[in-house]
Amino acid sequence: MFRDVFDCESYSLVNKSLTYGSREAHTLGRRKKDVAQSFGVRSEWDGTPPLKVFQFLRKFAEACDDNVVSEAEAFFMLQDFTKEPLRSEEMSVMPSRHGGSPGEVNSYLELINWMLRYHADEASLAAQHDSC
Repeated sequence: MFRDVFDCESYSLVNKSLTYGSREAHTLGRRKKDVAQSFGVRSEWDGTPPLKVFQFLRKFAEACDDNVVSEAEAFFMLQDFTKEPLRSEEMSVMPSRHGGSPGEVNSYLELINWMLRYHADEASLAAQHDSC
């Protein structure tokens, strides 16, 4: 019943590029501003309620697609659209930008999958669906 919302591929981006080098890093600030405009300033999420993860990820993916952001860029950008305590949790599973820690997740889709596993489960979703 809820297979699509739990499939990290359903939040994949049109631009599948996994390249993230100095050129992409140089333009990341401008691209974040463009995504923020599409995403909405007040749309940051702190992890509560947990089932809001689906709405948050769908909106983030749409904003990235609207601005032709690659999955490599989105991987480093997603944390900028979260608030504490989620931001710290997210950063703890990502590789460090200076090469210190390899991280639990190493790509945009792995990060999306981590967020889905961490914030939602089918039992919670079914319970919320049944109460509506």
